[in-house]
Amino acid sequence: MVVSAFATLLLAGVAAAKTCTNFTIPVDISSRQGLFREVPTAGNLDATAFAQEFTKIGQNYTAVLLQDYQTLQGSYKISAKFCTPDSGSKSSVVQLLTHGIGFDKT
Repeated sequence: MVVSAFATLLLAGVAAAKTCTNFTIPVDISSRQGLFREVPTAGNLDATAFAQEFTKIGQNYTAVLLQDYQTLQGSYKISAKFCTPDSGSKSSVVQLLTHGIGFDKT
């Protein structure tokens, strides 16, 4: 009986403790990245050849494989939620929190 009363008070406090606003942040992104030639991956000999080239002393195998550069561009919308405490509690601190992979902001 004490547990259910405590749970009810806790839920009521959480529900009334904040005011939240959902909004969308538009983001334009431009990223320059390298274009690399294909590395054969058909069998064990290819894996051995890659390991030998990658670990060769004095050689930058990434530079050997680099062919050119490309620029990727896109426009995205990031969904966000901003919550502020009710007028009873004032704070000058803003926390930036992110959810883990596989979850959303709900």
